[in-house]
Amino acid sequence: MADDPEPKRLHPQAISRKAFRLLRSKGFYDSHAEKLHMKLEGPRVGFHRKIREPTINRPGLALSGFYTYFAEKRVQVLGAAEYSYLKSLRSNVRVKRFRKLCECKFLAW
Repeated sequence: MADDPEPKRLHPQAISRKAFRLLRSKGFYDSHAEKLHMKLEGPRVGFHRKIREPTINRPGLALSGFYTYFAEKRVQVLGAAEYSYLKSLRSNVRVKRFRKLCECKFLAW
């Protein structure tokens, strides 16, 4: 009907944020490491941190040097694109870019 108001549309993240319950990094890792094929490469530090943002960030732009809109509150995920990009760089540049990313104060990898 023409007089019916348009239904409200919720952004998918609005729904997930509302239903999202607080989780610590350790709980997430312990629950999902095997299923997601995650491998801990360093010491177990930062596992006390709280995951408050139910979304992830793919830091490809940060690896290229762009940090203006870096989503530091999100869990950082390096996927195939980020991995391929890093492999395409000269070794000294790759180390420099990755170290700069690791200096950011973000929640978790």
